[in-house]
Amino acid sequence: MIAAVANLTMVGTVVLSGEGIGLVDVPVAASELRAGIAADRDPDASEVRVLTGDADFGAWSRGAAAVAVQARIVTLGVSSLRGGVDRRGS
Repeated sequence: MIAAVANLTMVGTVVLSGEGIGLVDVPVAASELRAGIAADRDPDASEVRVLTGDADFGAWSRGAAAVAVQARIVTLGVSSLRGGVDRRGS
């Protein structure tokens, strides 16, 4: 899945975070992760750099806030395209 996302978004760096992310630091898991990414990565693309982030509450809350803001912006954008009128009941 990491390779698929990197292929679609054309990014060179992926940040992984969350509970259990410490497993990525285990040599066996790290080599399996690298092998899985390499197997599914576009052969013409550069290697994906994988970083791990802290899985603390602060990081989670910042991510949740960013998703909420993005969702609201999308809602406002759709509303403004309709002339600001809510036509869902029409």
